[in-house]
Amino acid sequence: MNPQQIIQKLHMFPIPEGGMCAENLRAANFIDTPHGKRHRWTSIYYMLQQGERSCFHRLRADELWAHHMGSAFTIYRIEGGMLHAHRLGNDLLSDELPQVLVPAGTVFAATVDGPWGLCGCVSSPSFHDDDLTLLTRSDLGEVQGDNTLIDFLCHP
Repeated sequence: MNPQQIIQKLHMFPIPEGGMCAENLRAANFIDTPHGKRHRWTSIYYMLQQGERSCFHRLRADELWAHHMGSAFTIYRIEGGMLHAHRLGNDLLSDELPQVLVPAGTVFAATVDGPWGLCGCVSSPSFHDDDLTLLTRSDLGEVQGDNTLIDFLCHP
């Protein structure tokens, strides 16, 4: 399959942080959060193609990324003022991991390391638009790392 076939088959659509997604599962039960009632979790399919990125953003939920097919992803997290890279993929011998957790409140972004990649993301509590904060370069403050990459990963 090619990316366009997957996008059509999974009914994916573009999202503000970049890439394509489609919600595929949602917990039936609810939990109370400081920001209102939320489903216990939601799950999406998420795709990036070469040259695209998931811009730096922050969620109020934990998000577990799981690689499904295609190229590996690099998930960038800003921790302690430093840029850290985590590889999401299926090549364990190349230090890729099939799952990567992004804890709630973490500033993160992602790229795909080849032509395209498809993964799943489970957010708990469930994703809600009010829980997403897109970040510009000025929002990040001082970050140690590759400035060209950091600029590319920021929301315009």
